[in-house]
Amino acid sequence: MDERKKLHVKRITEGRDQIAAFRQGSENAFSPTFLAWQQRIKQSLGELLGKDHDYTRRFSHLYFWETRVTPEEFRWSSRDQRVFEDDLSLAEQILSDAIEEFEISPPSSALEKVPASAVPQIVVNVNTVLSQTVEVEISKVLASLDGLALSAEEREQAETYAKELAREAKGQQRWSVLSKSLDSLKAIGKSVYERVAIPLILEMLKKQAGL
Repeated sequence: MDERKKLHVKRITEGRDQIAAFRQGSENAFSPTFLAWQQRIKQSLGELLGKDHDYTRRFSHLYFWETRVTPEEFRWSSRDQRVFEDDLSLAEQILSDAIEEFEISPPSSALEKVPASAVPQIVVNVNTVLSQTVEVEISKVLASLDGLALSAEEREQAETYAKELAREAKGQQRWSVLSKSLDSLKAIGKSVYERVAIPLILEMLKKQAGL
């Protein structure tokens, strides 16, 4: 690993460790210290992994406050605080995964030799963390992606976001969390959004209606 990459890994590691201080301190999403931290992490993820990498995009989609339109509503609220804490937890997981993956990932030349037969293992790993009911729904939804011309990275991203969306739809159903997964699926492509996001959201709405 060259010195430049070591620097960014160090910054990301320090940024992850700093999350504990944000939880215990008085900063919020608008504090200069936090904004500097957020931009530093974005820059280092982009330098290490690229702006289009899954971890970079997922971190960029964290808002850390409940976004709204009316200027007079720009006061920190208890709902903002909940979103702030939820997104800090998501950021901590993203950064931990990114550090772990970057440290153990083989060179790109080795990655190119991975056989296509290894790809279906991703579906198994996704399904094992879901409840039995959602697992069936996810397997059906992911099977619908087979007919799309997706790269291995896009397929993996679609499965990751589908897992997050399904878990939240069956759990607390927080729109701040749901919207991030929906935006991420939409960014992959319209067909992915239609085949993954819409069925899962419709299933959630049906359950809310008692259907």
